[in-house]
Amino acid sequence: MKTASATSAESAVPETQADGSSRRGRRMFRGGIALTVAVIAAGALAACGSGSSSDEVSVSDPWIRVTPGTQDMTAAYMDLESPVDDKLVGASVASNIAETVELHETTDSHSGDTSGSMDDMEMGDQKGPGKGNMADSDDMSDMEMGSDSMSEMDGQMKMMGMKQVPSIALPAGEEVKLEPGGYHIMIMGLKDPIEAGDEYQITLEFENAGEIAVQAIARDN
Repeated sequence: MKTASATSAESAVPETQADGSSRRGRRMFRGGIALTVAVIAAGALAACGSGSSSDEVSVSDPWIRVTPGTQDMTAAYMDLESPVDDKLVGASVASNIAETVELHETTDSHSGDTSGSMDDMEMGDQKGPGKGNMADSDDMSDMEMGSDSMSEMDGQMKMMGMKQVPSIALPAGEEVKLEPGGYHIMIMGLKDPIEAGDEYQITLEFENAGEIAVQAIARDN
């Protein structure tokens, strides 16, 4: 009987040791999996961070033109620069600000030699409701070009207008200016006048960089 008991006790020791080793093995296995998952997650986050950074578009000097009286459209301007080839493909404002936002480009077409004629017409003094000085096309507001306007440059009569464009190209490393007389963001169906000093959020949509929200200051020019 004593011999049998001793044998049973001796045989129980390896089983206990085996159970302990098994538990330690399971803990080490689970720890290894957790470490592997953490490393993979950290790598994924690092990759995402570097990707968004490399495609980021720089936006500087965003502003929106003040509107006089009951004028229901205006334009926004800014400077854009992308480290990689990209495109501005759209823009938007809150629905309580305006109904429609489009990308536009100012256009002109020559209509013959008009040397001397502009002085007689005194186009610099021709102003209508909501119209600016029509002789100075560089300062002419894009929102005044909803219908074609005329100006004179280098002895040529120009018909000034604008057209909607699907996108504005941003070549890598080049500054692209959205400015009066060129590319601009047309904001139409204003709910209220745009007043000097106010700030308006404009959300820009880029082909590669995605959406970027900017605060545009309202001013005259």
